[in-house]
Amino acid sequence: MALGDSLALTIAEALHASSGLETPQVFAANHPGGAIGASFKQEAKAVMRMSSLATPVSEVPIAVGKAGHCLRCLDVLLSAARSPSGFVRTTTHHIIGPRRIQKMDDPSLLVDVLFDDHGRVVVDKSDWISILGDTPIEEARTWICKMRDEGDGRGRQFLRHGTILGIVESNEVIGVVEIEDLLGDEFH
Repeated sequence: MALGDSLALTIAEALHASSGLETPQVFAANHPGGAIGASFKQEAKAVMRMSSLATPVSEVPIAVGKAGHCLRCLDVLLSAARSPSGFVRTTTHHIIGPRRIQKMDDPSLLVDVLFDDHGRVVVDKSDWISILGDTPIEEARTWICKMRDEGDGRGRQFLRHGTILGIVESNEVIGVVEIEDLLGDEFH
């Protein structure tokens, strides 16, 4: 039996090599529950990147108020209802995350001067924390947690609930993520 297995593996290597495949890949595709297939599957496990969490900025609507009037919470709430992700921009350089929009309870309030427990509700692009899109999620999570704890926790002042992470590719912010989507809603 061992001789038969050895012969089968040798033939498989020769057949798969000529087609540019490796035997473990073939076993993984044809026998995913087998030991060889399972071990190859673990090696090939995809690393989740920050770009996979991001909402493309191009898909975030810009809220527009009534002509001659300042932007109000009602305008943001209406835009959020049409937004696939819940994010809403107030200008090309200002954004409000879904969690903060969900807490808006007075539609008549002016958005530009609105504050909540975590600071100004409208987050300026200069306050977004830039992270490269190809950064592994676990690496970004570790980096953010470390930054929050450095300098006696001073990082907690700017890496708090409501923080917007700007996902960068080719020196341009292409997507946004709420910090809670990376660290969980209950981070401290």
